[in-house]
Amino acid sequence: PDTVTYNELIDGFVKSGDFNNAFQILSSMMPDPNSASWNTILTGYVNSEQSREATAFFTKMHSSGVRFDEYSLSIVLAAIAA
Repeated sequence: PDTVTYNELIDGFVKSGDFNNAFQILSSMMPDPNSASWNTILTGYVNSEQSREATAFFTKMHSSGVRFDEYSLSIVLAAIAA
């Protein structure tokens, strides 16, 4: 599968509230996650009102060397504001 397919799987798990499986795909199954992959999980945390988890995940994203984008920053700012 390609990155788009993996991102769709991640999105499905996030929408069902299954962040563990979403992160498992991101960290072990996906060969080259991009910022959209990470942003999908980050958005899920914010949408489910898990601000603490969102900010911790953003920190993990940054420490993993992922180049975050403007969208990533807007998501984490929404988490902080919540």
